[in-house]
Amino acid sequence: MNESDNTSERLLYEQLRVEHAGLLAAALLDPRVYTYIDGPPPADVDELIADFTNRVRGPKGGRDERWWNFAVRVKQGEGARAYIGRIEATEHDGVA
Repeated sequence: MNESDNTSERLLYEQLRVEHAGLLAAALLDPRVYTYIDGPPPADVDELIADFTNRVRGPKGGRDERWWNFAVRVKQGEGARAYIGRIEATEHDGVA
């Protein structure tokens, strides 16, 4: 993904960094988010930081995959600049 690919009309996608954990905590610590996502919500910001640290590090050696993780932010309009969530994809053999 290059700079021209990381935006849509209303949203901005930033490559996930550990620092995003604090910025996304309000959204990602809400248990309602996990209604349709497997697994329990993180217990607190420290658990979210640990999770993001793992995601930023990527897959362990020897695995033929790449992790794509992005923080999502509102670009314009009401709530502009607010972080609203994250997206992820795993690429295997060049296919996501």
